[in-house]
Amino acid sequence: MRLAKVILEDGEALPCVIRDLSLSGAKLSVARRHSLPKEFLLSMADRDLTVPVRMAWRRGDFVGVTIAT
Repeated sequence: MRLAKVILEDGEALPCVIRDLSLSGAKLSVARRHSLPKEFLLSMADRDLTVPVRMAWRRGDFVGVTIAT
């Protein structure tokens, strides 16, 4: 489990938790009240890393993303 932020196009940062992480994607926990675009940035402060991601699926508070290239 890793704390992170979803960074939207307008610069708004939404808190999230990375539940599972691989080289190709991740499973995020993001409150369902937050509407997410198809593509956004995922920022991991503990690694000083921000990567573009693409939403693959959403079920309630969970979001699956793939790393966009």
